[in-house]
Amino acid sequence: MITRKRAMMRAGTRAAIFALAVVVASFPMRLALDMGDAAKAGLTARAVSGSIWSGHMAAAKWGPLDLGNVDLALSPASLLGGTAAMSFRRVDSLAPNGLGVSGVLFTGANKGWRDVNGRFDVGMRLGGLTIAYVDMRDAAVRFNSLGQCTEAAGQVQAALTAPIGGLTLPQGMSGTLRCMNGQAHIALTSQSGMEVLEAELSGKGAWKARFLVKQVAEPAMVNALSAMGFRPHGDAYLLNASGQL
Repeated sequence: MITRKRAMMRAGTRAAIFALAVVVASFPMRLALDMGDAAKAGLTARAVSGSIWSGHMAAAKWGPLDLGNVDLALSPASLLGGTAAMSFRRVDSLAPNGLGVSGVLFTGANKGWRDVNGRFDVGMRLGGLTIAYVDMRDAAVRFNSLGQCTEAAGQVQAALTAPIGGLTLPQGMSGTLRCMNGQAHIALTSQSGMEVLEAELSGKGAWKARFLVKQVAEPAMVNALSAMGFRPHGDAYLLNASGQL
């Protein structure tokens, strides 16, 4: 009798676990993103469909970065710690090896990202400069619940365009992510080393940037930089910008 009751209890437990797994597996991705405060982390989309195991975002954006149409999968276990971990992936048939963009986004208590790879369209303006796209390799940035940077790593290359004949950056600017004074920080440097773009991001989404062009002497370049908002800084010219993601 006892053995039969135990068998029935085990069967009931297995059935309950199976039912719970079915409910979790079919939970809508759209509701999961709302519960995880995805919008506060800068993750938006024209439309969200599917479940947390197999979701899809159409025309997705992550702050200023254009993700395009991406597939998403959320880790239910991560929600237990107050943080939603979502892996994303977009396959581009025209990209090398058929790879597009991929990574893991974190929202909630310890937000940020990890293992981000790929080229992201940006189209963000800094004065008269335009950041056309950024290329990330194993990029990671994490903030704790107090908004302090706890992890920053990986390589970033940015392609910039400027309406100035003497300011050409054919190889873009590159640098390494790191934590500095509680902020996520990067110093992007051109191949010649004459242009430096420093940027920092807080855990609350506030950002600051300073673009330095060194050894400016030609009058035409001085006038062009001044018209774009650059100001004299020793023998260089400096542009400061800030905003909120």
